[in-house]
Amino acid sequence: MWSLLTAKKNTRSKAYDIAKPYLKKDVEVEVLDFPMVDLEKNRNLLQKKWKDNAQKASELLQSGKNVGMITLGDPMIYSTYSYLIDDLQEMGESVVTVSGIPSFCASAALLGIPIAQGNESFCVLTGIQSEEEITRALAEFENVIIMKAKGSRDLVNQAIQKHGLQECTYHVTDCGGQQERTDRGYLPEKMSYFTLTIIKNKGR
Repeated sequence: MWSLLTAKKNTRSKAYDIAKPYLKKDVEVEVLDFPMVDLEKNRNLLQKKWKDNAQKASELLQSGKNVGMITLGDPMIYSTYSYLIDDLQEMGESVVTVSGIPSFCASAALLGIPIAQGNESFCVLTGIQSEEEITRALAEFENVIIMKAKGSRDLVNQAIQKHGLQECTYHVTDCGGQQERTDRGYLPEKMSYFTLTIIKNKGR
């Protein structure tokens, strides 16, 4: 018997919506609550939630069930799943992680542009607080990826204008989903939470 763990955002799980058509009818689904709040500002709250969720998974395992958790992209890159690993191992559970396709790799494939070639470097940014963060990254890396770009729209657009990057900046929204779209230049006003930006900064 399998139990499937899925994290919810509000009342829906995007990962579960994608996986649902492929699940066998006898798979039990357990919805875990992962608050979508700032990690640094709410670490104590989140650590308690992670431990509670790990305990739930451990109880299912101890009852004799196989337990799996689905997540978007790769489970080791900004994934809710990754926060359970240490607690589960401390509880004596064996954890096996199956790699996925990171959203920025899938987005680059959709756009038909490589993330890096030859001796080029690249970096991944998220939770940007200032335009200077983007400027520093552009000074050090030929390729810059910005995850969850919606929350930094004004800062990203400021950097694009300041450095003249309109022609080498790409945006992908809802990659692989029903609302998938691509844009070039400035970040549009309307976009989803699942929007990322790729800057090909070869002229640095």
